[in-house]
Amino acid sequence: MFKKAEVVLIAIGLLFILLGAGFVDEDEVDLKMQWEKEFDKKIEEVAFGETEDGKLYPKIVVFEDELRFYDETFELIKSWPRPRGTQVAVSEGGHYFGLNRVISKPATEKGPSEVEWTLYNDKYEELAAVEYSVGYDGEGGQVFFISNSDGAFVEAEPGDQKVVFYDSKGNMKKRIDLFENDEWDMAKGMECAFSQNDYYFALVGCNDYWEPQDQWQKDIYLIFFNSLGATAWARNFGEDWWRRMAGLYHSLCQQRVISYWQTAVLCLIDMVNL
Repeated sequence: MFKKAEVVLIAIGLLFILLGAGFVDEDEVDLKMQWEKEFDKKIEEVAFGETEDGKLYPKIVVFEDELRFYDETFELIKSWPRPRGTQVAVSEGGHYFGLNRVISKPATEKGPSEVEWTLYNDKYEELAAVEYSVGYDGEGGQVFFISNSDGAFVEAEPGDQKVVFYDSKGNMKKRIDLFENDEWDMAKGMECAFSQNDYYFALVGCNDYWEPQDQWQKDIYLIFFNSLGATAWARNFGEDWWRRMAGLYHSLCQQRVISYWQTAVLCLIDMVNL
């Protein structure tokens, strides 16, 4: 018997698949091109702004070597260089963006490299900066997520499954280690997103561990945090749920609708009406 979350995921997933495969009668859907713009190189990420009458436009476009900022008429306002190796994060509506870059010489032997994450608003003003170390053996590897409403951000370490909540000035609000007592240090991973209203931060992840009975166990869990980092809702779905949903996720990926991790996050956010 499917749980509510599974039913919602399947329903939404099937709708995406039907739309992507063209099974919906074309007379029932009226699609009109609002705008089209060609760029001279590969786009890595886009943050869409919105006009007063609800039309979308590419506000921030991220390329391998630069960020470009556009106004509502698609006129280029500013080009921001992106040094090699710099990771970029943008808030959903383009009100904020952040750069994650190495500020010390990359390590050639065991030892940490210093990395700085800097947050900016859409007026290109620096709001906050956070420094941390990345180990030679891959330790660190933080990923940042920005709230579009106020610029608060979350620092996540997918491998170690740790999250840190900050306000828009870079003041730490809360640090959370999801598996603080994990003596086995097994394979892990997670994907994160802010809810559409920015009130919640959602985290879906996987934890592999070895049971005393010499059997592998995989836990798939979903957690909603509020803006202060307190847990608002959490559930462990277990390995069976993951196996049943794997086929749906694979289909969604094939249809290029959205990555399966993001599908889980977004669909489950909608499921609990956050």
